[in-house]
Amino acid sequence: MMLESEKPWNLEGELPRIRWIYAENDDLCSFDELYLPTPDMVKLFGRRHPRYLKTDADCSKPSVMERASELGVRFDVEDAQTIVDALYGPESVWPSLKGHHALNSLKQIQDEQPAMLVEVPARRNRLPDRDGVWED
Repeated sequence: MMLESEKPWNLEGELPRIRWIYAENDDLCSFDELYLPTPDMVKLFGRRHPRYLKTDADCSKPSVMERASELGVRFDVEDAQTIVDALYGPESVWPSLKGHHALNSLKQIQDEQPAMLVEVPARRNRLPDRDGVWED
C-alpha cells in the first residue's frame, strides 16, 4: 500500500525510526532496516531474505522503487554497503540464500572502486561452498 501510494508522506520526526513495518520474517522494523525485494536483490539473496519488506507491490516498477528510496528502504545492488549489510546482517543464513551472486557483485564493485571501504555489521564466518550452499 505505502509503496504504491502517490500521496506524499510526512517523513519528518519519529516515523522513519519507529519499528512499525513488517519484514519477511514477521519482525517489526524501521524503514532503514529493510530491503526491497527487487528482481536484482532477489538474484543476490533469494526470495526469502529475512529483512525484505513484506509487500504485495510489484517491486520491479520504477514508481515502487522511487517510493522505497524516499522511505529509506534499501535495494541498490551497486552499493557495496547495502550488499554487505544484507549478507551479514541477519543472525543466521536463510534458506533461499544460494550461489555466489552476492560475492561476485562485491568483487565487481571492488574491482571498479579499489579504494572503497565498507563496514561489516557483525563478524560472521558466512561463506558459500563451491556448490553455492551458504553456512555460518
